[in-house]
Amino acid sequence: TQLFFASNRDNGDQYWDCEIYISEWDGEKWSEPRIYDSTFVTADKPDWGVTIPRDFQTFIFSSGREPAQPQSVQMFQSIWLGDKWSQPEALPAPVNSGGWEATPYITPDGKTLYLCSDRGEENKQDVDIWRFDFINGVWTNPQLMRGPFFSDKHDYDPCLSPDGTKFYFTSDRDGGLGDSDIYVVEKIFKR
Repeated sequence: TQLFFASNRDNGDQYWDCEIYISEWDGEKWSEPRIYDSTFVTADKPDWGVTIPRDFQTFIFSSGREPAQPQSVQMFQSIWLGDKWSQPEALPAPVNSGGWEATPYITPDGKTLYLCSDRGEENKQDVDIWRFDFINGVWTNPQLMRGPFFSDKHDYDPCLSPDGTKFYFTSDRDGGLGDSDIYVVEKIFKR
């Protein structure tokens, strides 16, 4: 079992400058976290929000590296080449809109990608959760997640339960218990 996460632990007080780490479970304890792979390390640019489908062939993450605009992040992808990861490349539109795209989650089958984005309005002050479908080798069909997923605040960090019946996300919407809270939406099955 492997746990991927982002941290600025080796970068002093640089909140913005995160790197991707890994810790591995040996059956009794977690290993000391280490920077995952030098392929993903960028000087003074944040990398975080890792998502990997079950087949472990695609590594999607948020990054402030080029061609992202200053103080912005985009979605990047790296492909497993059998013995190493390819150099990360920015995902094309419609996934990246030129704005803020972060906190990706790819379903275990690799067919659906969720992320948060500030797309849609100029000078938008919040982020919303968007869904993309992988059809014929291309991420397509961007859909804003409305209903209980949507607010006029920051909605981000989407994640599905393993059985697909619960959708978790973080939001700083009104009515929460703190600055940001974790919300869950349960799937309703019709008979």
